[in-house]
Amino acid sequence: MFEIEKDLKERILVLDGAMGTVLQKYELSAEDFNGAKGCYEILNESRPDIIFEVHKKYIEAGADIIETNSFNCNAISLKDYHLEDKVYDLAKKSAEIARDAVKESGKKVYIFGSVGPTNKSLSFPVGDIPFKRAVSFDEMKEVIKVQVAGLIDGGVDGILLETIFDGLTAKAALLATEEVFEEKNVKLPISISATVNKQGKLLTGQSMESLIVALDRDSVTSFGFNCSFGAKDLVPLVLKIKELTTKFVTLHANAGLPNQNGDYVETAQKMKNDLLPLIENQAINILGGCCGTSYDHIKAIAELVKGQKPRVLPEKNLLETCLSGNEIYNFKDKFTCVGERNNISGSKLFRTMIEEHNYLKALDVARQQIDAGAKVLDINVDDAILDSVEEMKNFLRVLQNDSFIAKVPIMIDSSDFAVIEEGLKNTAGKAIVNSISLKEGEEKFLRKAKIIRKYGASIIVMAFDENGQGVSAERKIEICQRAYNLLKSIGVKNSDIVFDPNILSVGTGQEADRYHAREFLKTIDYIHKNLKGCGIVGGLSNLSFAFRGNNILRAAFHHIFLEEAIPRGFNFAILNPKEKAPQWTDEEREKIKSFIFGDSTNIEDLLSLNLVKRKEDAQIFAETPEDRIRKALIQGGSESLQEVIEELLKKYKALEILENILMSAMQEIGRLFEQGELYLPQLIRSASVMNNCVNILTPYLEKVDRTSSKGKILMATVDGDVHDIGKNIVKTVLECNGYEVIDLGVMVPREKIVEVAKNNNVDIVTLSGLISPSLKEMERVADSFQKVGMQIPILIAGAATSKLHTGLKVLPNYDYSLHVTDAMDTITVVSQLLSTKRKDFLEAKQNQLRKIAKRYIENNDQTGEKKVLPEVKKTVSYIPKVLGKQFLSLPVEILKDDLKWDIAFYALRVKNTSEEEKTLNDLKKIYEKLIKEKVEFRAAYGYFRCKKTETFLEMEGMTFEVSPNIAQYIEKEDYLGAFVVSVKSEIFKDDKYLGLLETLLCNVIAEAASEYMERRVSEDIVPTFLRPAVGYPILPDHSLKKVVFDLIDGEKTGAKLSPAFAMSPLSSVCGFYLCNDNAKY
Repeated sequence: MFEIEKDLKERILVLDGAMGTVLQKYELSAEDFNGAKGCYEILNESRPDIIFEVHKKYIEAGADIIETNSFNCNAISLKDYHLEDKVYDLAKKSAEIARDAVKESGKKVYIFGSVGPTNKSLSFPVGDIPFKRAVSFDEMKEVIKVQVAGLIDGGVDGILLETIFDGLTAKAALLATEEVFEEKNVKLPISISATVNKQGKLLTGQSMESLIVALDRDSVTSFGFNCSFGAKDLVPLVLKIKELTTKFVTLHANAGLPNQNGDYVETAQKMKNDLLPLIENQAINILGGCCGTSYDHIKAIAELVKGQKPRVLPEKNLLETCLSGNEIYNFKDKFTCVGERNNISGSKLFRTMIEEHNYLKALDVARQQIDAGAKVLDINVDDAILDSVEEMKNFLRVLQNDSFIAKVPIMIDSSDFAVIEEGLKNTAGKAIVNSISLKEGEEKFLRKAKIIRKYGASIIVMAFDENGQGVSAERKIEICQRAYNLLKSIGVKNSDIVFDPNILSVGTGQEADRYHAREFLKTIDYIHKNLKGCGIVGGLSNLSFAFRGNNILRAAFHHIFLEEAIPRGFNFAILNPKEKAPQWTDEEREKIKSFIFGDSTNIEDLLSLNLVKRKEDAQIFAETPEDRIRKALIQGGSESLQEVIEELLKKYKALEILENILMSAMQEIGRLFEQGELYLPQLIRSASVMNNCVNILTPYLEKVDRTSSKGKILMATVDGDVHDIGKNIVKTVLECNGYEVIDLGVMVPREKIVEVAKNNNVDIVTLSGLISPSLKEMERVADSFQKVGMQIPILIAGAATSKLHTGLKVLPNYDYSLHVTDAMDTITVVSQLLSTKRKDFLEAKQNQLRKIAKRYIENNDQTGEKKVLPEVKKTVSYIPKVLGKQFLSLPVEILKDDLKWDIAFYALRVKNTSEEEKTLNDLKKIYEKLIKEKVEFRAAYGYFRCKKTETFLEMEGMTFEVSPNIAQYIEKEDYLGAFVVSVKSEIFKDDKYLGLLETLLCNVIAEAASEYMERRVSEDIVPTFLRPAVGYPILPDHSLKKVVFDLIDGEKTGAKLSPAFAMSPLSSVCGFYLCNDNAKY
């Protein structure tokens, strides 16, 4: 037992907080980074004094464990700074600095070497080739080994593999760490920490439970979570796993989520309060902080845990009898069907698809096996002609990216151990290997077993040794017992051992084969009784191989054999799950059973049996048109469905197809989205497929109501506002959940909203708006509803809105006003409002809004005294080289390195989900199209003389007021710049999904163009230090947009202003430039 493990049994230990968050406050210069700005690891060499100080302050705050400054200290991440050759030195130095800080403190503090996930993934495809990866398993392992070696040589007490978003990358890092331990003859505790979504799943879709099952081993001390969210959202996930692992449990959460400026603002007290349930439930062993946390947060955590009891490790490992794909499968006390059809020698269709490298189509075989009941998939690509190592790698990589199939554990099946190892390198979950044997002797048997164990997989042992295959029960038992003893000598658990005593064929006509089935059953009896906890597997089709061609008889053999074998302990059978038992009489059953046990050898008697095929035993790989439509909708397929719908029209009316097939599939999609199984881009792709199907069906539809729905929702962006991205997303989600949506679009007058709501008898109205003037318009709409005596709930939504505004300004105008935050919140509120709980729900929400408004009124000074901040003088008085307005137009291609994709990810709610990589690829394809089409961004800009009186400015004959936060950085006689940047592209306007992505991409481009122009203005005109955009918290008055537009002829960019100062296109930004070197946001 490690020293830290002894401490963890006695008390809750405190881990330190964020390194990057604290370092950002030092305002480091380019010189501090030795020219590698943004690379915090170089500070171990260039500014060790600062890193030392951070460690020192965290120790003073109460940290029992500090992390080295080495999160990105690997050759993949440091290559971006051309520092890949310094990995070992920087990692070693990071540990030495931490060691010096601990030594000076005189306290007992553990040092853990921080190992991040790198910026590459072993699970996500590169480009359009689904099996191509940026880096291989072995390459990733070697990269991490250098980092870990440096950390160990620098003196760490343990290794922390953190912010894991890809289970396969984590597996490579874990193996790398263990290999370095072995090479250096050391043993240190390893802590594993993952970043997950709110459903507890990694970016790849793998559940936390699956990750634990896949990586659990003696070298691992703890499992836990970091990053992702604030403590409030992560605490339920910790409570969920606290009983599922016998290892210690850790949590280092963010300081909430970043605000619109990217800042973390959650206080130490808030985090402390949110962590309290872990203390009350005695559910945690290590607590610390991640992004946004600093010394105050760690001090608060140290106070929280002082004197509190730690989580007690469970005695029983509830996950011990589990295999895993992206989800866990517990095989304890149950019979497990292993699908056999993903086998080149067993399925012509699968062989053809592998030979043609059509791996996506080959997945259909796997999918249908799962649909038919397979809980594990056997994958075998052994072939004399094919490169089986390459085929196993490619197929598993493609399989891992299918959200449905990847849930299921994999049985890697090959007679070539090189193929098996390649399979293990491309399986994130806990696989099962089929198989190894004593055929080549004990030394090679143990070598292979150790390799399989290294990857965390279960082992199938075939009853085969140096003298050949075990045929009699005695020989089978002898081989299995010997193999068992060898595996136990290297520490393999019984639950990880599965024996294949070989199901051999009966009915060959040879006397020697007569008792094959009976001998197998005898062996099962022995293993079940004497090797308790070990599994037993067999290939069921071998039993009846002599009767190939007579499928109905073979099916009868298989099912009657299972009736005998399963009660004896036979718990894994490799079979075709779509095979159904035929109908038989009691007499027919006894004849087959007699043959299985060797009591009868009358083959002619068997062949004359009048077995009846069951009706449901349909063609194995047939796929109905209904199936193809549903699959295309749920998977967001791109296949043309014209022919499929035409085929369906031969059986159904158009309305029946729409209501019974399409709408039912969309409701299933909505359910999957609510449960976190699908993400927004998948949902939008599904909606695109749905729209295409409806377009095909439209000519065939009679003029009647096209669908029945769960409710009718009216949506509108209010008058004066042109923003509709959020509204369109919510619309898609509502439609996918079975609601009828009337979308009035943007800039909708309040009179029209009232009229349409009234005439169409809608159930709910949602009002959307992004800019602050929209808030006033929403108040007017609500007042209009009140005046005509309506009682339809209005949902207030959009970036400019809040619960406070709704409670303070809207609810007093109309009693049926509620606030919603996003698509998921809208779904929840709508479903409650249209349920029998409507009255109570509405009342509870109204009371909540009224309390928020009351609290605000009580706590805020209402005197309205004007605020003027002291003037912040410049250090250097800069004079612009040129004054006046200017204009330019440049290709979007020049912004390639400046694009911040997170803007789109957060808008689509795919950040840190399995859809992020797919969305990024789609965005990049659209960006390449924009480049090809020579799309440009336009900028109007310039600097002007300016006079200031308090918060009022005079420029070019105009007088206007700015916020005190800006006015403080402008001197009485000064220069002020202004800018408008705009970009527009509608190449994909006819495609719902791609069109939305194109709009979001233009927003990303506009932001990047704004940053580019700031740099350009700084170089060409005058150094610029602040670029406040109008409409954001620092400049909330949207009317200033007209000032900017008038100053520099902003409409030359193609951007326009609405009467309420909304800019169109949406991908437009305007604001001011400040040349005060002391200006800050």
